[in-house]
Amino acid sequence: DVTIQAQIIDLVKRLTRERGTSVIWISHDLGVVAGLCDRVNVMYAGKVVESGPIRELFHRPSHGYTLGLMGSTPRVDGIGTRRLTPIEGMPPDLIEPITLCPFEPRCRISVDACRTRPPERRDFGAGHWAECLAEPSTGRGA
Repeated sequence: DVTIQAQIIDLVKRLTRERGTSVIWISHDLGVVAGLCDRVNVMYAGKVVESGPIRELFHRPSHGYTLGLMGSTPRVDGIGTRRLTPIEGMPPDLIEPITLCPFEPRCRISVDACRTRPPERRDFGAGHWAECLAEPSTGRGA
């Protein structure tokens, strides 16, 4: 229920403010994350693939999985309307060791290099980084 969810989030915000603590919030709901968190770590296949301050990451998502999450999340702020885009495919089998980008088979911005070498950590400034070989705006390699 959305009302109960809002009450819980308000309670968490109040308690962290009153007690001067932090909270680790784990969710696929980017709307909640945007309203609650200062910093976000995007995880895929058990690994952080992108990290940054919430505003920076939401304005410049730089990993294919982050872009996929954002494309599959409805906007609730009333700004613009768009079709939701599902993330196609299946998650990887985590029993087998993964040496290349685990998201590559599902990624809409992957490049040839993604199929031949491991992703590199790229720094975008302001504490924002991603492990990705593609340029998010062009789909070409870095």
